[in-house]
Amino acid sequence: MKSVTLLQYSDMIHFEFKIEKEKKIINSKKKTITKSPEKEFGLIRISELKPRLTKFIKNELKKADVNVYEEFKDLIENKKIFPDDKGSSYFKITTEPKKVEKYIYKTFGKEEIGSYFGEYCGVWFDEVEVKIFSRIKRLEELIERALKSFLIINNLGQRQSKGFGSFVVKETTKEEFEKILKIYYKSVFKKELYEDDLPLEIIHKEYQLIKSGINESYFRQGRYHQGRYEKSKLFEYFCDKNIRWEKRKIKQELKRIGLMDRLEHYHEPIDCNTDDNFEHRYIRALLGVAPLISFKQKNSSKPFNVTISGSVDRYPSPITFKIFDDIYAVANNIDKEILDKKFFFKVGSRKVRIDTPSEFNLPVFMNYAFSELNWQRIKWWNTLELRLDLFTRLCLKQEKQKNFGRQVIFLVSLCVRLQKNLKIKNL
Repeated sequence: MKSVTLLQYSDMIHFEFKIEKEKKIINSKKKTITKSPEKEFGLIRISELKPRLTKFIKNELKKADVNVYEEFKDLIENKKIFPDDKGSSYFKITTEPKKVEKYIYKTFGKEEIGSYFGEYCGVWFDEVEVKIFSRIKRLEELIERALKSFLIINNLGQRQSKGFGSFVVKETTKEEFEKILKIYYKSVFKKELYEDDLPLEIIHKEYQLIKSGINESYFRQGRYHQGRYEKSKLFEYFCDKNIRWEKRKIKQELKRIGLMDRLEHYHEPIDCNTDDNFEHRYIRALLGVAPLISFKQKNSSKPFNVTISGSVDRYPSPITFKIFDDIYAVANNIDKEILDKKFFFKVGSRKVRIDTPSEFNLPVFMNYAFSELNWQRIKWWNTLELRLDLFTRLCLKQEKQKNFGRQVIFLVSLCVRLQKNLKIKNL
């Protein structure tokens, strides 16, 4: 038997911890604690942890830690121990937490429990002892060592991509943590945390600015009040590619059928460039497909919903956040299955078709977005294309400001052609 201690670095939204009506609603800065017997809950679910760890060992360990893979290659490639079509019956694991603290989150910045957390509770274990059992002692050692890489790369529970459920093996060092991330992922960015920082709220706000933007304007007593308003980094990124996002097209349709005046927080479309040769694309799908888009209405507490349907029903965010003293944003390539796909937006009685972009270089976008938000880049990928992208954007900015002449137009077109000829946009 091997025993491994896990340290918890962020709240876990648990599959089995349902909200109970008698519990108090709290915010993410404070916790309403309910200590409960271990047997009442599923703890870190073995039904989640063991299958994912087994799959990781078979398919991902070689990429994450080739030394461990080569040392235990004979076990990993043994089809009796690790069959292709099912889990392994040659080992089992149990989890025993130091404590169980169960509490209810409220949606960030609001008074009610919202869809951000659904009906599930947060849970805090602090430390968890994982016990590994097998008749094959080398297999116990393999599971113990693979668990370290697995937890560096993966989170557990619900809302994994947004930093919830971050655990590490107790002996993990900062150097080991960053080394594995840089080996496994093509893009790695870091934001340092200070004593009073709330990492999950930081992730929520930063990701909102990256994907959707921020609009804190509001209507009150029939008057419009201007608040903070920032376009999303995704919107800005595609502006330089002559692509406008889906919200502009939807608002145009709402205006055409006479519904635009019903909505709150209405801003006229921002012209990010003077080129009229642009197209509308469903760009936010690249960072996760949603079932609908909601607009606030001026005289109603109910939102005006525009439902979305398409050839891809579910596509999670390709960017994952990890928490280990600091916050890390990591990603590999975009899944090509989301590119150039048809989607339909139900606006009133009409369905408006807006397709996703035909190409998207996620590492280049992350370099742009997270640099804009002052995150530290700790891994470069595809340096030549990143430099070309940055140079192209600089030239476009200067050209808009009329600081350059014909030479910059030639250089911009040259950079764009070079980027296309690299043929590595989505590898």
